[in-house]
Amino acid sequence: MAPKLELPIFDSIAACSNVTGIPVTAIRWAKRNGCPAFRSSRVYLGELLPWLFGRKDAGETGKWQDALIEAKAKRERIRLDRDEGRVVDRDFVKAGIQKGVAVLFSALDRHFLNELPPVLKGLDEVAIRDRARAQIQRMKTDVLKQFETVFEEEEA
Repeated sequence: MAPKLELPIFDSIAACSNVTGIPVTAIRWAKRNGCPAFRSSRVYLGELLPWLFGRKDAGETGKWQDALIEAKAKRERIRLDRDEGRVVDRDFVKAGIQKGVAVLFSALDRHFLNELPPVLKGLDEVAIRDRARAQIQRMKTDVLKQFETVFEEEEA
């Protein structure tokens, strides 16, 4: 009969991983899934190994190569979608929205705080409405032109 081999007890999951080479994620997976090798913060290797290798689903923790291949395939799929114009980069959209809002706010300030007040002085309500409507149309036209300019610059 072979002598019983005593396996070490580690003070932490990190220590167990450092010495044995078992990935921390695999050890944490075992702990989450009810492995009895964990008491306090200690990891009992003599209980961890039989539990890991005795489970049918334990193989899932060791398929790192498959996970890497899958992640690379997903990344290439995203890159292909971007190249074909089916997706847009989030930062590009965010920057475009920020520039568009800045253009809009600037136009509002320019038209309604600088240009319109002197023109409206002394007019009655109907005339003010008509002038405001005309100013809004000019502002819309100006803003659309500025948007086109901003986005043409982005694409260049």
